[in-house]
Amino acid sequence: MKKSKILSFCLFASLTCSQLWAAGSPREFPLVGTFLAELSDNPSSAEFGSSVAISGSTVVVGNEYNFVSLYVEPAGGWANMTVPTAVLTCSDANYCSSVAIDGNTVVAEGAGGSQDQNSAVYVFVKPEGGWTSMTETAKLTDTNPNVGMGRVSISGGTVAVVAETNNPPGGVDVFVEPDGGWTNMTQTATLTANSGDFFQWVAISADTVVAGSNGYLGGAVYLFVQPSHGWKNMTQTAQLSASDGVVGATVAIAGKEVLVAGENQNNESAVYLYVKPASGWANMTQTAELTEKVQQPHDSFGFSLAVQGNVVLVGAPEQAANPDQGYVYLFLEPAGGWANMTQTTRFTCTTSCGSFGVSLAINGTTGVIGAPDHGVGQALIYGK
Repeated sequence: MKKSKILSFCLFASLTCSQLWAAGSPREFPLVGTFLAELSDNPSSAEFGSSVAISGSTVVVGNEYNFVSLYVEPAGGWANMTVPTAVLTCSDANYCSSVAIDGNTVVAEGAGGSQDQNSAVYVFVKPEGGWTSMTETAKLTDTNPNVGMGRVSISGGTVAVVAETNNPPGGVDVFVEPDGGWTNMTQTATLTANSGDFFQWVAISADTVVAGSNGYLGGAVYLFVQPSHGWKNMTQTAQLSASDGVVGATVAIAGKEVLVAGENQNNESAVYLYVKPASGWANMTQTAELTEKVQQPHDSFGFSLAVQGNVVLVGAPEQAANPDQGYVYLFLEPAGGWANMTQTTRFTCTTSCGSFGVSLAINGTTGVIGAPDHGVGQALIYGK
């Protein structure tokens, strides 16, 4: 089971996959949501659902093969789909797994060669006539051919991807779309930690990149803010830490809020939430700590993360009554603002899905949860 790219997520809560509920929801959060559809492919791809992303009415789903499955919401609304609207193929890759989408652009990290040594980010731009099966529009690579690509994220015309090396330091490669549109290119800038740490997870929102590591320095999270004249090679703007524990690799960002998975002083899984100060990002400890009401065995709380506005989703794909069935935990921001709290509720699927919550994605009031295990992978859609 692989970790997946995280996008921001605003979902609804339930104890089943057919009906979701959330008591006492503040502000704009919907009181009731409904299971809408199951997306799959036929024949089923290995690890289908290990990475999911959504933008508008378009969902993309990653797997262990060299293509991405893309689904466009039908005119009558989401319904079960076993055949993708389009298949996006990474033409010379053995696989393209981590996926992200923003508007009309899909990105996927992949690698080719006899030992997956030729790593790249594959960019797919929606044709004028609409999405159709296609190969990539462009390939993004590092100037060093020995650098591998990891988690990928996109915001507007900027792509951020983990740049992996055999030894620290690693970095995050940033690619900025040229004026004429995406074309084959190397990175615009590389972001590194002044500590020499390496990264395993990355997320981007507007002009801010957050990168996480649980490596040889014991875990750290680095935040980079785009300089006024555009991205350039740089070290972090700020470092985020936990006042009562350690932070790990999994991160998410949406606007002024950052999520980081970690472990508190009681050796319990925790998620640390940071809110951007009025004066801008600076070295800081958490604004709030989010935890489970009851610590679960074989805990995977924080395996995936998502945040949007007053809603936080935390995946725990190895939990639940059946082995690796999975839970997703929902946290709603209190009226007085974020503070230490346990979940508002949690939910799981009642079907044969496995690793429910290994990946999360949201757009508006439509959410997607990946469940890649138990033979037939799924991407489950929820909405109003």
